[in-house]
Amino acid sequence: MLTRLSTRKVEIPGEEGEWAVIKPASLSDLEAAREVGLKSLTAKMTDFAQVRDLLPETDTEDVKGDPFAGTDIPTLLSRCVKSWSYDAEISLETVGDLDEATARFLAEQVYKRPEGEAGKAAS
Repeated sequence: MLTRLSTRKVEIPGEEGEWAVIKPASLSDLEAAREVGLKSLTAKMTDFAQVRDLLPETDTEDVKGDPFAGTDIPTLLSRCVKSWSYDAEISLETVGDLDEATARFLAEQVYKRPEGEAGKAAS
């Protein structure tokens, strides 16, 4: 599927009247978001290596089960959200201003491939 040909409108949960038109994440969208995420993770790991021995043991199951681990969600959304009802242009900065629940909801939506909607444009 060519993702640029498939968009859909989603209602933002818990925000009456708010919506976004999204396209499914393409291979290049995912690669760009993962590249930014990897750079961020690498910088954090360098910092972490300096304090690792001071931290208590943690459960890594949360990270293993997170489909967005290693993905920069603002980068992904700035590429996949095509329009929205918010009174702000879509940019890396404004997407970064979304609350976590909304950002994760939209990220989950761009990962989905809607059944039978390939090639349809949102109205």
